[in-house]
Amino acid sequence: MTVLISHDRAPSPGDLRQLARGDVVELAPSAPGRHDWPSLLSAITTAVARGADVVWRRS
Repeated sequence: MTVLISHDRAPSPGDLRQLARGDVVELAPSAPGRHDWPSLLSAITTAVARGADVVWRRS
């Protein structure tokens, strides 16, 4: 599964924490500007520890 995090779109932190090997978190350039970015970032680290990949979108 691929999930996108952007300024106006993101799964819940709990859903991100469930991601694992074979899943991809795609980060839009606007993602760090979200008000909930610290919570999402924490959840992303859990997903990475479970084997998910993270990629930055260029635009």
